[in-house]
Amino acid sequence: MRGQTSLPALGVALLLLTATTTATVAVADGAFGTAERDALERQAAIALSERLVDGPTRVTSRANVLDERVLRNVTESFLRENLGLSAGSEAALEIDGEAVLRTGSTQGGSSFERIVLLERTAQRVLRPAFDGTRAVTLPRRVARVRLTLRPPSGTSVTRVLAGHRVVLRRPGGLEGNFTVDLSAATTTTLRFDAVGRLPNGSVTLRYAQRRTRKAVFGVTVDG
Repeated sequence: MRGQTSLPALGVALLLLTATTTATVAVADGAFGTAERDALERQAAIALSERLVDGPTRVTSRANVLDERVLRNVTESFLRENLGLSAGSEAALEIDGEAVLRTGSTQGGSSFERIVLLERTAQRVLRPAFDGTRAVTLPRRVARVRLTLRPPSGTSVTRVLAGHRVVLRRPGGLEGNFTVDLSAATTTTLRFDAVGRLPNGSVTLRYAQRRTRKAVFGVTVDG
C-alpha cells in the first residue's frame, strides 16, 4: 500500500526534474545563442572599422588617417554598397563619443573602438614680405602650391626653387599663375631668384594645409 502511494509522488518528482532540466537547457541554449550573436556583431564592427580606416576608400587620406570632412558626410548607402554592411544590420559611427552616422537603432549591438588620426584641410593664402633671402617655408605636408607672380616694373623673377630643385625658370622673367607640385613628405622652402625689388604683393601662394588630431573612432553593429 505504501509503495502504491509513493508512485504518484515519484511521478510528480520526475515531472518536476524533467521540467527543470528542460528549462536549464533552454536557458543555456539562449545564453549560447546570445554570446554567439554578440561575437558575430563584434566581428562585423571590427571588419567595418578596418575597411573604413585601412581600406582604400574615399574616407582615408592614408592608413589610419581619416578625412574628417568626408567621414562626417558618409551615408548609409556608402556603408552598404561599398563596405559590406548587410541589409539586416544597423550601424553607428562615432568620433570621441559623438554620433557621426546612425543607420537605425543599434541598441544592444556590439561596439569596437580604435585610436585614429583625423585630418582637416584648409585653404591658405600667403603673401610673403621678403627679407634678404627671398625665401618662404611652407607648412608640412603641402603637396602642391599655386603661385601668382606679379613683380613690379623693372623687376624680373628668373627662377623659383623648391629646396635645391628648380621648379620654374624663364630668363626673360616669370609672370602670371603657375602650379608647382611638391613632396608632401618633407617641409619645403621656396626661393625666388629675381633682379630688382620684390615688395609685398609681388608673390602670392595658395595651398591646402592639412592638420591632424588624435581621436577615438567607434563603430557599433547590431544584427
